[in-house]
Amino acid sequence: MNQKEFSMRKIDRFSDWLKLFLLYYQSFPPAERKPISIIVSMWKKGKTDIWILVSNGKFAGFASTMNGEKAIMIDYLAVKKSVRGRGIGSKGLKALFNAYPDQGVLVEIESAFEEGRDREERLKRKQFYLNNGMKPLHVMMIVFGVKMELLSVRCHMNFQEYHDFYRINYSEYAAKHILPADYPEDIID
Repeated sequence: MNQKEFSMRKIDRFSDWLKLFLLYYQSFPPAERKPISIIVSMWKKGKTDIWILVSNGKFAGFASTMNGEKAIMIDYLAVKKSVRGRGIGSKGLKALFNAYPDQGVLVEIESAFEEGRDREERLKRKQFYLNNGMKPLHVMMIVFGVKMELLSVRCHMNFQEYHDFYRINYSEYAAKHILPADYPEDIID
């Protein structure tokens, strides 16, 4: 895929919202989905940016961010199943890095250290972010009951700073549902 075949733009069409909602429900398990009304509300308040990934002129995926002063967090990044494996996710991630050149970029992912039926998928997801330049911050937390770990580019954050980021840029309610967890000491990334 050459650069002309891929682009990323902020959401600006009603039809994009419909495609985004469908992909959102297909791509993320219920435990990791916010109510769509919250995403739209945050977008209207300017607390989040929603980006559309375009490949060959067609909707290929989306990304949403939670915007802070010194860092942004990738809240969601999804690529349509029919176009996965073509580098669209990597191009989208790098485009996000470039869209926020003066800020760190964070992502929280479901812990790859936990055993379970979807561990292979979690390991692949983590490897995707590592392959695209993100580094583990060795911060583990439980977010609304799901064990997550934090990765970043151009940013370092401990648990308290992450918790404050959530409280300031998202909500006090959400921050109350984020608890610290131990990062496995015997793991070297």
